[in-house]
Amino acid sequence: MNKKISLYNVQIQPQKIILEFVYKFEQNNQNINIYLAEKDNKYSAQIYKNEETKEAKVVFVLEENSYGKLKLKLQIQEETIDLKIVDNKENKISAEGDWYSIFTENTVITITEAYIQLSKKHILDKLKYEIHKHIYCIKEFKKIAVYRLFKTKPKYYLFNDRLMYGDDNAEELFAYVNKHNKKMAKKSYFILDKKSEAIKRIKKKGKILKYGSIMHKIKFVNAKMIISSHASYYDNCYNPFTSQETLMYKDIITKKFVFIQHGVAMNNIQEYVNRTKIIADLYTTSTKEEYKEISNPQYMYKKDMIILTGLPRFDKLTQKGNKIILISPTWRANLSEKEYGKTIKEKIEQSEYYNSYKKLLTDKRIIKTLEEKGYKIKFLLHPVFAQYEDLFENLKSKNVEILKIENIRYSDLFNECSMLITDYSSIHFDVATLKKPIIYYQFDKKEFFTNHYKKGYFSYEDDGFGKVIEKYEELITEIIRILNKDCTIDKIYADRIENTFKYLDKNNCKRVLEEIIKLDQKNEKDYRFNDVN
Repeated sequence: MNKKISLYNVQIQPQKIILEFVYKFEQNNQNINIYLAEKDNKYSAQIYKNEETKEAKVVFVLEENSYGKLKLKLQIQEETIDLKIVDNKENKISAEGDWYSIFTENTVITITEAYIQLSKKHILDKLKYEIHKHIYCIKEFKKIAVYRLFKTKPKYYLFNDRLMYGDDNAEELFAYVNKHNKKMAKKSYFILDKKSEAIKRIKKKGKILKYGSIMHKIKFVNAKMIISSHASYYDNCYNPFTSQETLMYKDIITKKFVFIQHGVAMNNIQEYVNRTKIIADLYTTSTKEEYKEISNPQYMYKKDMIILTGLPRFDKLTQKGNKIILISPTWRANLSEKEYGKTIKEKIEQSEYYNSYKKLLTDKRIIKTLEEKGYKIKFLLHPVFAQYEDLFENLKSKNVEILKIENIRYSDLFNECSMLITDYSSIHFDVATLKKPIIYYQFDKKEFFTNHYKKGYFSYEDDGFGKVIEKYEELITEIIRILNKDCTIDKIYADRIENTFKYLDKNNCKRVLEEIIKLDQKNEKDYRFNDVN
């Protein structure tokens, strides 16, 4: 029997080599032992099991001079099985006729499907390896590995939000670095798609690299750190290389990854953002309970990798309140796929989701109250539904504006609104920091938490910052009640906000940057193992 184990990180520290794997087991409560075997030596692993995802994080800490050919073994009861080494997407780390080597000051670490070999480094080993790599790339890919020639010491800091828009935590932190840390700013770049309209805005704050450009690839090969609000395991927003090109260069990339998040995590997301998936070296959190959640051993991070700082974008939120009701529902996984006999557009148009908001935006009682009080509604279309905007455009009126993602900045919407109506979107945390009234309209709660997300630590009823409503008539009553009291927040929810957030100041960027500098000062290198990061 031949089973697989996924290598996702090799960390080089002074005189130490740390190997991080993930093993997917078949049965809960199964007693497994994984070890490295080399002749008479046996290196045991530290194993952390997640019974929910059926994954075990497997860590070996080796002395740098632990020379020999190490084979991975799995022991289940009396049976011992050889483990095949793959990357964390279960692809081959190295192809036939190729091998993957990492060079430390004194040691060569060679990784193949069958074993990991540590050998003493000799003076010409690195040169021989580079010649082999160039020959192999020409032979196998018909390409010259040109960016290997530009490899120097890691020194650049690359910032990423969504490639077309920016306007998230990385942009705010990037602006802060350029204003307050000139030394780091000299080596810092923001990554954007060449067609992005955000280039004009962000280049006023610092240097821009166009995604996939020659300069982006050179800087990426020599990146010291990637600082991103998106995780590339699912959203390849910062690696400029194709999967094939990544095979040519991933053995020379030694960056750290700082995950500054796209929002506050409140659902059970351990399957998606655990250490074996996105391999974050720093993971920012904003609330006390979120910090506890991500620090849970099931997420497989070391305690010092999780930081409670607040999101950088919170720094630009201010209290304006321009008599705007912002309605911003999240997307639905079940509406983004075709159904037999229906197009996606037809499926959306006939859905409870669409018709619930159509009813709300055209309700005569709401329209009358808006006119009496001088308010307007801004309905923000989720990016997933942007290509079906004409369905929602039909709902606009003099009191209702339909917004598209390319025409807005989230912080401006949060600042100008007097009330937020959402369903499950994490943006309610942004608005909560401004202590504005919030309504959660959850007409499809059971279906949402069955098909979209698993419920996590956060309870909208017990922890939320506004009333949770499932029935339409109750929604109308609550909207009119809040409008009649000039959109002031109820005390119960203001108190919850105070108790939820560790910080409600404007120093989130400062705290995040301080943690990044601490990480930067560590004397260690990390080598990743998948085809995207």
